[in-house]
Amino acid sequence: MLFPEIVFTINPIMVFGILLVSGALGGYLAHRIHWLPSITGFMLVGMLLGPEVTGLLGKEALDNAAIISEIALSLILYQLGSSLNVRKLGRRPYVFAAAVFESLFSFLVVFTVLHSFGFSWAISGLAAAIFISSSPAVLVHVAHEMRAAGKITETGKTLVAINNVLAFVAFSLIMPLSHLGSEHSVVTMALQSFYRFLGSACLGGLLGLLLVVLARFTSEAVQYRFALIIGAVMLMMGVAEALGLSTLFAPLVMGIVVRLADREKLLKQVEFGSGFELFFIALFVLAGANLHLAELWQLWPVVLAVVVARSLGKYLAVLSAGLAFRRSREECLSTGL
Repeated sequence: MLFPEIVFTINPIMVFGILLVSGALGGYLAHRIHWLPSITGFMLVGMLLGPEVTGLLGKEALDNAAIISEIALSLILYQLGSSLNVRKLGRRPYVFAAAVFESLFSFLVVFTVLHSFGFSWAISGLAAAIFISSSPAVLVHVAHEMRAAGKITETGKTLVAINNVLAFVAFSLIMPLSHLGSEHSVVTMALQSFYRFLGSACLGGLLGLLLVVLARFTSEAVQYRFALIIGAVMLMMGVAEALGLSTLFAPLVMGIVVRLADREKLLKQVEFGSGFELFFIALFVLAGANLHLAELWQLWPVVLAVVVARSLGKYLAVLSAGLAFRRSREECLSTGL
C-alpha cells in the first residue's frame, strides 16, 4: 500500500490551533466595534464552532480540549492570588467587609430566585454557592485590555479573589447537606468535602513555598522565573488531579502563599506578557463552544432573573459597604461595577 490508511479526526493539537485562529479573528472583529470587549468576540466565534451551531468542534473534541481550559484557569487563578496582599487586608477593613457582604448577599438572592422557580433547596444552594464567585479571567483580561490600573482595579481583584475562596468554602459545606435523605452517607460526603478543601489548600500552600525557595535559589537566573511559575502550576495541576483535589482552588492558594512568602518580590517581577493572551483566547472560545443554547432558550426566564438579581445584589452590597465605611460615592459605584 503506497499511502497509509488515513482516518481523519480532530485531535487536541488541531483543536488548540482552531481555537487560536478563530479566536484571533473573533477578537479582531470585536475590536472593530469600539464598545465591544474582545471576550465577546471570542465567545461568539466559539458558539458558532460548537456542537449547537456548525458542529465543527463536536462534544468529543471539546472534551479532549478541556485540559486547555484547566491550564488557562489555573494560571489565571495563580496570577489573581499573587495579586492579593493579605497583610494589607487588616488595614483595609472596607475591602474585606465588602467582599463578605457581596458574597453573602449574592448567595441569598440567587438562592431565593432559584428556589422561587421551583428548584430544590439543594440545587439552589449549590448553584448559589457557585454564583458567589466572580470570573477572575474576565476581570484580568478586561482590565488588561482597557489598560485599567489603580486603586479601583486592585480592589476589584481583591474582591474577586476573596469571593472565589468563599465560594469554594460554601460549596464544600453545602455539598454534604445536599445528600440528606439519599443513599450516600452525609458523614462520608462531609469528609470528602473536607479532604478536598483542606487538601487543595495544603497542596497550593506547599507548592507556593517550594516555588519561592526555588526562585531564591536561582535568583541570579532571571530568565528562568517564568518557567518556574508555569512548571509549578502544571505540577500542582497534575498532583491535584492524581489526588482528587481542586485544580481551581489550589492555584489560588498557591498565588496567595507566593505573595506572602516572596518578601524579595522575585516572582512579582515576572511579567506573563502577550504570550499569556493565548490562554485567554482558548479559554473563552471554548466557553462559547460549550454553551448549551437549547437549554438556555428553555430556561431563559430563570437565567435572566438570576443574572439581574446577582448583578444588583453584588453591586448594591459593595455600594452599601463602601458608604458604611465612608468611602466616596464614585469609588463605591466604580468598584461595584
